[in-house]
Amino acid sequence: MKEDEADVRILYIEDDETDQMLFRRIWKKLITREPEMAPNGSVAIQLLEDSLASGEALPSLIFLDLNMPVKDGYETLKDIKADQRMRHIPVIVLSTSNQQRDVDLCYGLHANAYICKDIDHKKMVAAHANAFEFWCKNNVYP
Repeated sequence: MKEDEADVRILYIEDDETDQMLFRRIWKKLITREPEMAPNGSVAIQLLEDSLASGEALPSLIFLDLNMPVKDGYETLKDIKADQRMRHIPVIVLSTSNQQRDVDLCYGLHANAYICKDIDHKKMVAAHANAFEFWCKNNVYP
């Protein structure tokens, strides 16, 4: 791992604790910094606003679940991409839905990628590794 990869900040917006645990396990293999977790979109937006207010770097990458309480993934994605200060952050939707209308809606809201959550652990590890390679290691968004 290169030195700059240790500084990669990942935010995962997910209400399911089992999915959070799996996500942490996968990302522990990819980066040294612990991924940040938010249980819903309201908490996530507040974390992002706090980072902006304090001058802290924004996340390099956001993973976003769609079905959450308080503020769902659609609203959260819309808010992130509508904010000039945050819209550059790649947002990858992770969802159990493989419905084309959900995929289309997310891309219409400017999601950068849509990955169906897969119960096959090896496939999920590969999907996360590919996202890391593309969005973080290649510095697609500086």
